[in-house]
Amino acid sequence: MTTPLQPLRVFIYQRQTAVDSWSVQPSDPGLPSNSSSVKDHSQDPKNSSVSKAHPSSARSKSSYTYHPITSYLLKLTTSLKKFLWKCTHAIARLTKLFVSWKRSSEERLFLETAYGLQLTVVNCGDINSTVDISTEVDQSHGVEPQRSECQYHYRLFPDWQTSYLWHDTRSPHNPPDEIHVDEDIIKARYPTLAPFYFAWQDIYENSFTAQGCDRGSGLDVFPDIAVRIGWEVEGLLIACWLVLQDDVEQVKYEPATGTYSIRKDNLGDILRQFLTDMDALL
Repeated sequence: MTTPLQPLRVFIYQRQTAVDSWSVQPSDPGLPSNSSSVKDHSQDPKNSSVSKAHPSSARSKSSYTYHPITSYLLKLTTSLKKFLWKCTHAIARLTKLFVSWKRSSEERLFLETAYGLQLTVVNCGDINSTVDISTEVDQSHGVEPQRSECQYHYRLFPDWQTSYLWHDTRSPHNPPDEIHVDEDIIKARYPTLAPFYFAWQDIYENSFTAQGCDRGSGLDVFPDIAVRIGWEVEGLLIACWLVLQDDVEQVKYEPATGTYSIRKDNLGDILRQFLTDMDALL
């Protein structure tokens, strides 16, 4: 895996009359005050990780008239905008696509992580909004080749100087006498995810020691709530990617906020609950 780790870049595409513009407005309550400094790299040939357009976005630039952002967007959509900018490694692209109001009533929010997780919110402005979470299948991203007949049940939670990934001992499907999933096993089993996983892990480890938690200081690992939220959101995305792999049946994600038992058939429901819980922290 040679993809470099990169900071979050948020791109929200809006069609304003006849002018195409990439903009992140600092007045948007879901974005940080310095968000106006985010630049459009979509045309930069050096920025290969984001220059490839989403299939729908290329067409929309030339043929669609867009309905402006309105105040009735679902809390789910605004929560995604609010929280995802805080992630520091995982997100490759966040794009808001406004489909023609005459041709369709659908609005879509598209998110892609650097390791191939894709999330699409359909009918963003409607109470019947749906969430589709999948993995991109190509040579560099997507579902890892299945290496085992096991259907792993994992637990994902931070514990200093461990890998944070554990086998759920209550599951009969896990290998006997194996509890902790070592880092070399993560690298071998999930090479696409591994560099981003370990970068996410390092954020917690570094903050843990910086706060003196390893010396019994009793301080919060993340003194800044925004950093904590960003880290926990990244963890949820990692858990979603894991549960979509062929050799995984369930991931129990256990950050400080709560416990989320994620399966292939409840991804959207868990995301909604998780974002609601995140919102309560602010």
